[in-house]
Amino acid sequence: MLSSDKERDMEKLSALWESFKGLITETEERKRIVNSIISNFETNQLKGQVRKLNSIYTSIASDARLFILLILSQFNAFHYELEFILSLFVCSTKPTSTSLWT
Repeated sequence: MLSSDKERDMEKLSALWESFKGLITETEERKRIVNSIISNFETNQLKGQVRKLNSIYTSIASDARLFILLILSQFNAFHYELEFILSLFVCSTKPTSTSLWT
């Protein structure tokens, strides 16, 4: 692969990652809101229903890892610059209770 192709692929990957970070942040915020709602409910039935919604947001975060792997495979990223790609994960994710690594 030519260097310009590699650079173009890395630019595309970086742009996709930036878009995806927004989704992760939005999901994290929604999960915080749902947890707040859970703590305010009095009945177990309502808590159970809201916990189901909360598990949907947890599922989105889990599926995020698969989405990222799909992106990486599309750019043949496993063959070059893997350290750069991993640095996107390390530098771009906030340490929270529901990080991509849990």
